[in-house]
Amino acid sequence: MNKCLYGILLVIFVLGAKPTNAQSYSSKEIKAAFICNFAKFTSWPKNKQTDYFIIGIVGESNYTEVLKKMAGNIRVSNKKIRVIEYENPAHAKAAHLVYVGDIAKGIDKPGLLRSLALSNVLTIGEELGFCSAGGTINFSSKQQKYGFQIRKNYNKTSSFVISTKLLKLATLVE
Repeated sequence: MNKCLYGILLVIFVLGAKPTNAQSYSSKEIKAAFICNFAKFTSWPKNKQTDYFIIGIVGESNYTEVLKKMAGNIRVSNKKIRVIEYENPAHAKAAHLVYVGDIAKGIDKPGLLRSLALSNVLTIGEELGFCSAGGTINFSSKQQKYGFQIRKNYNKTSSFVISTKLLKLATLVE
């Protein structure tokens, strides 16, 4: 089975849809489902054990409302999901996973990504060079419609572990 088809089937599972209805979801909903799946296929160290699974948003994002709506129906490691928008990016260290949207000028994005990685936060972005700047997962516009990239050496700075099933679906980048 090719990577794209397998990925879409994972998303359909999260959205709770039948394959015949898969086309009725928006791009935002599908990418939000991917974000939730990334959480399901990642294990965090004990220092990230909390009562809730926290998905953070830093910067402007198109996914905030969709993630909040979806969070009510999904659990990660038997925990309810809490979606938090962080005005101060430094506070996002408390999250498990952070979507990094358009952040204010003057913020050192590579420094922020490095800091989050050292705090065992999986970071997701959607811009050229996100992984090379220190991000973990990047939605890739160069691949098929819903492809994604994972930085090969993410585990040199973080203690979380991404499932080999997810790694097989991704394009691994430097």
